[in-house]
Amino acid sequence: MFGLVNAVDPFIAIKPISSSFGSMAFQSIVFIIDLFIFRYLLQYYKKAKDTSLYYFHILLWIMAGFYGVALLISGWFQQIEEMGVRLMAASNFCLFFSFLILYFQKNSSDKLIWRVNCFFFVFLVLYGLKDPGNYLENKDKIEPQMSKFTNKKYLYNNEKNLVTVTTYYFPLINKSFKYNHTNNQKGKLKESIAGTLNPKIKWIKEDTVRDKSTVLYTSQLKLN
Repeated sequence: MFGLVNAVDPFIAIKPISSSFGSMAFQSIVFIIDLFIFRYLLQYYKKAKDTSLYYFHILLWIMAGFYGVALLISGWFQQIEEMGVRLMAASNFCLFFSFLILYFQKNSSDKLIWRVNCFFFVFLVLYGLKDPGNYLENKDKIEPQMSKFTNKKYLYNNEKNLVTVTTYYFPLINKSFKYNHTNNQKGKLKESIAGTLNPKIKWIKEDTVRDKSTVLYTSQLKLN
C-alpha cells in the first residue's frame, strides 16, 4: 500500500527493504516528506476548477489513480518488485504533468522547479555512480538457468547470511563508511530476477515447505 505514495515523489521511493529500526525510520521520514509534497500539489490541483483544462486534469488524475491501483492488485497475484519510482513512473508523469500546467499558469518564475530538479539530478547521478550494477547483464546470466527449474513452485533466498559490504570513502574529509546496499546482495538480486522471469513462482520468507523439491533456492542460481 505504501508503494502508492511513491506516485507523488519521483525522486526517493519508499521501499522498506528490512524491518530494522534504521530502515523503518528512514522510510517513515520519506513518508512524512511525501505527505507534505502531496499537500503542496493539492493546493494547485484545487485551482484546476478555474481553468479551461479542468476535465483534462481530471483525466490525468484518473489515469494516475487507475494505474496505481491496477499495479497494486497485480502485485498481489504475481511476484514483482516493490512499487518504487520505476514502477510508479506512469502515475508520476500524469500527476506532475497536471501540476506543471497549473504551476506555470499561476507562476511566472521557474526557479523553484529548476533548483529542485538540479538537486535531484546531481543526487541521483551520484547514487547511480556508487551502485553501477547492471540489471540486464545479471538477468542474461540467470535467464538460461531458469529452464532447469520449471517444476519449482516456491522461491527462497537462502543466501541472506552472505552479506556484501560496500565501503564508501570521502577523500576531502578523509572519512569512510560501510553500507549493505540491497542491490549488491547476491541472494536478494537473484531472488528479484528469478521472480521477474517466472512471475508465477511464490516467494517465501521462511524455508518451511515440506517438499523441498518444489523450492528454488537462490544458491542454485549462479551469477559468475
